[in-house]
Amino acid sequence: MKKKKEQNSKQEIYLLIIIVLFLFILSSNLNNKNIEIINSDTKNYIQAPHINFEYEYLDNKLSVENVELIFGMGTSMQTSMFTGNILISKNITNINGLREGMIINYDIGNGITTHRISGIYPTFVIAQGDNSDLNERVNYENITSIVIGVLYR
Repeated sequence: MKKKKEQNSKQEIYLLIIIVLFLFILSSNLNNKNIEIINSDTKNYIQAPHINFEYEYLDNKLSVENVELIFGMGTSMQTSMFTGNILISKNITNINGLREGMIINYDIGNGITTHRISGIYPTFVIAQGDNSDLNERVNYENITSIVIGVLYR
């Protein structure tokens, strides 16, 4: 009878050890999943800053002065915007107002490109698509406008 109780106690201890190991392995796998989410395919984690602009809303019509509409093309800014989206852009008036996270339009000789600012320097910015590993040095004089909104189609 005493041997049977010792065997039952050993079995309970072994079972408890197995449960603790199982819980430890499960929790470490959950932590690894969180790391995988952080290291997902998204390349750019900069949150876009708030951009003030003047508008008027009268008789169910919205009017925004000094804006241009640009049709988005390409995949470099996915998932923020997609081909066919209409970018509402405002001409840049003050380079001192540029901030990391702003989405800009620029032309460095191969047509208008739309990317997010990921770095600011005295004479240029670094721009990078949200879905791209590549970045570009963009001189201030090549920045044409700032994206203030997107119409998704």
